[in-house]
Order: sequence, then structure tokens, then C-alpha cells
Amino acid sequence: FICPDMIGGGSWIAFDPKLAPYPFDEELFVRSAQVHALCPMMQFSKSPWTLLSEKGQDAVRKAVATRQRFADRFVKLAAESGRTGEPMMRYMEYQYPGKGYAAVKDQFMMGDFLLVAPQLVKGAATREVAIPPGRWVSDEGELVIGPKTVTVKTPLERLPFFLRNSPAAETSAKADGVTIDTKLPGGNAIIEKFEGNKVVLKQDLRDCSAPWFHWAVRVLGADGRHLDFEFTDMRALSNRGAAYSLDKGRTWKWTHDREPENVHKFSFDFPKGADEVWFRQQIPYTVGNWNEFLARHLGQKDFVRTGVLAKTRLGNSVITAEIGKLSLPRYRVMLTSRHHAQEATGTWVMEGILEAALGDDDLGKWFRDNVSIRAVPFVDTDGVLNGDEGKNRYPHDHNRDYSSKGEELYPEIKAIEALTKVEKPDMLMDIHSPWIGGPKRWESTFYQVGEIAPGAWEQQKAFARLLAQGKSGLYRLGDDIAPGEAWNGSAALTANKDPRTSTGWWRTVLPESFTTSFEIPFANARERTLGPDDWKAFGRDVAAAIRQWLVSSR
Repeated sequence: FICPDMIGGGSWIAFDPKLAPYPFDEELFVRSAQVHALCPMMQFSKSPWTLLSEKGQDAVRKAVATRQRFADRFVKLAAESGRTGEPMMRYMEYQYPGKGYAAVKDQFMMGDFLLVAPQLVKGAATREVAIPPGRWVSDEGELVIGPKTVTVKTPLERLPFFLRNSPAAETSAKADGVTIDTKLPGGNAIIEKFEGNKVVLKQDLRDCSAPWFHWAVRVLGADGRHLDFEFTDMRALSNRGAAYSLDKGRTWKWTHDREPENVHKFSFDFPKGADEVWFRQQIPYTVGNWNEFLARHLGQKDFVRTGVLAKTRLGNSVITAEIGKLSLPRYRVMLTSRHHAQEATGTWVMEGILEAALGDDDLGKWFRDNVSIRAVPFVDTDGVLNGDEGKNRYPHDHNRDYSSKGEELYPEIKAIEALTKVEKPDMLMDIHSPWIGGPKRWESTFYQVGEIAPGAWEQQKAFARLLAQGKSGLYRLGDDIAPGEAWNGSAALTANKDPRTSTGWWRTVLPESFTTSFEIPFANARERTLGPDDWKAFGRDVAAAIRQWLVSSR
């Protein structure tokens, strides 16, 4: 570990104008605080508010707030350093040997994910930063692809840094003819060690400012073998263990039929002939699943229109579809999922809603006669394709990017905002998956997230009464999380006031429309184990409730 000296130096004489041999330098104090903010630890020798101007204090507060955003990751990094002996704070040459960084002494790495490039020259307004190979996201949200050298502006309040967005180097391992890698859709893991029957790995958090839990690996050549998987960082398993596929992702099963005793470990006996097995934290919904859904409805071209909503920052197409009555509909509905890339259960529910709208029964006919459903299945398309966590991206993720001030980072969010203003949906629904590892209620139930806007929670409770009539039995009255309750407390409510979330922004732009968001559990609803058929069945319940809501609201 590295313990830097106290910010501003350890001598009290330096802060006493009567005793100091030289004038106090506010800029030096602020820049010192910025360097310390992204070191393993920081400590002040003198309280900033006793020394600094308001501008200087604001700059130091911002540096401390930046540290707080990464606090959980630094704690994990400290534990990893104690376990492996790898330093937390690293020279560029240490992390990228032989790449030409030996002479770079004014920037450093924290772990393998955070490049820190503080301003060290008095009065300088810019500095150059050597960006290593791969994708990096700056402290201001800019996506940079290295290797290259960039020039950044360094006003007093800015601490430049770059978060790794591309996969880590350690994404595969081989032993005794068995290969473990991340070469599957949405692959994500850092393989720390593979010896004998034991695989040690962890989630690759990339540009997340806080830990999250997605992972996905492929195992080749292990048929007939027994392997033990151990995760060294975040919780790795859902309440039914890990999801696995013996047919390259066409079908999935769970390794457990109840909650695992240890949510960081699982074992697997590979069947004979199972030469390739995929494992994930959850059952995924991929672009391939979406294309299969569309293929099943090729004969309904009068009711299905597909297109490209936007191009992402990496040039990928964000797909969209319009389902139902395509010309002069009486009602319009907007559905979004994957604002956080790996929350796949929401897209299964979306497919269930759309299947119901295209069905042969009375419900489907009603939708096709009355409703246009706008669907955006993969909002964070880059994250879905690259296997990013997607949640807690720095400086913010897609579901904190909605802005009334034109400050959006992601082109796809700008496109959703523009489409919302043009189509003016009567109902808007954003579908998510919950955190795992918290109170069982929040990871084992289907629920709406209560909105703070005036009248919104009463509307959501009215919709809940309709949804509780559904045939799947997966939703129960009373399961929704009220505004201000538990994790939907002050921080979440502030986010909706800003507005920055999808539903908060929708409420601002279309106050007369009904907006809501859902959390869809990964693996179980109470004691019931879940899979794609269950999520789609809930989607059908949602479609029926949407019909009742639209008719009654008119």
C-alpha cells in the first residue's frame, strides 16, 4: 500500500503566516488534495475551510466527492492487493510493460481500471495524458479509444481521470486441456487463477464507479470433469445459483433449486459430451432472442415495423420496433428496457407484452385495432454487446442521462427524448432488474418503483389493482415500493426531481401521461423459480392491465 504524506504537508508552520518561510499557495493545496483523492488513502493536515477561498473549497469538495464515488471499488482493490500482492497504485509501465510508458511519471493507475492524470504544473490550463490501448471514459464522460495522447483542460476544480471501458486483459485461462474464457454474448470476467479443478475469478467492472454483479464465461473441453468456481469480489450468484446452457445459449437452467448457502461459489459436474458450457449470473436476453421474436411474426408485417433509433458512441445500431396499429392509433405506449445493460429480465417481459399484442385472441386484436407500442429493447446497446455491467457507469449511466438542459452523454437517450416529444405516448414504462444481495423482498418479487411526482403514486396503485388480476400469479398487491421507502428514498426521489431518470423526465415532458417502472427478479418470485416463460407470462398480464388502463383512462 502507499500512504501519501498529509495534504499540504505535515508542517503546521507552513500554514501560519507569521512563521511560514514562504506564502501559502492555495493552488498547491488544491492540487495536492486532488492527487490524494484517488490514491489509496487521503488525509488533511489542516482543515481546508480554514485556509481556502470558496473556489478552493469547492474544488477540494469535488475531489473528495470523486473519491467517495470510488470508495467501494477501492476497498475491493485493497482486499485484492492483500490477497495477490499486486499494488493498488501502479506506474504506467507496471500496468502496460513494454508499451512505451516507462518515461510517463505524471500519471498513474489505480488497479487496472482507473488512470489518474492530475495537474502538477502551477498555473497550467491544460496537460497531456497518455491513453493506453482500449476504450476509456473520462471524468467528463468523453469516450476515448487508445493508444493515443490527448490534451485535457485543467481548471482548478478538475481532476482528470479515465476509467477503462474495454475488457480486462485476464479474460481467459487454460489448464489440462480445459479453456475458460469470455467469448460468448455479453461475456464478462477476470480469470485470476485456474489450477486443477478450481477456477478463481471476479466480475470485470470496467467503467462502473461502484461494484456490480454481472459475469458470463464459457468453458471448453471439460466434459466429464468437475470444476469449482470461486468469485473473489462481488456476490456472484442469484437465488437459484448460476444460469448455465449446454446448447450455446438456446436454453438455460439454474445450478440450484433454492438459494445457495455461499453466494460466491458454485460447483458443476460437466455431463459427458458437453464440450462447451456457458455460465452466467442470469438468464440472458440477447439480440439473437429479439431477432427470433421478430422472425416468428414475419407474417404480420402490417402490425410490425422495425428500425434504427440511433447510433451509439461506438457506432452500433440501437434497434426499435413499433407494434400494433401503425397508422393513426387511438393510444400510444412506449416500452424501454436495458438502460442498465445486463438487466435482461425486463426484455423478456417486454417480449411477453409484444407477443400479447400480436396474439390471435381478443386481447391481441384489440391492441392491433387501437394501440401503437413503441419498443426500445436494448437502450444501452454498447453495454449489451460488450458485456458491460452498465449500472453506475461514470459519470452516470443511461438511466441518469435524461436532461432538460441538453446535457445528455448518450445519443440513444437524446433519440428517446426526441421520439417521446413527437409520439407523446399515453403510457410509458421502463423495465429493470433489481439489485441482488439486499432484503429478499426486493430481489424476489415483481414490483413497481413508486414515483414522487404529484398524483403519480396514486396512478401506480390504480394500475397495480389491474395488474393483480393477472393469470400468472407473479404480481401481488402490496409488493410495490412506495416513494421514500427503503432504497427508493431521498436519493432516488432527488434523481426523479432533477430530472435525470427516464420516468422522472417523462413525467416532466408529459405530465398527463401515465409513467411507471418495474423491477423484474432474476431467478425467483418468492418460492417460484423463474425462467423466460414466466417473465413472458407476466408480460401478458401487463398487456391486459395496459388495455384496462387505457380504456378506463379515456
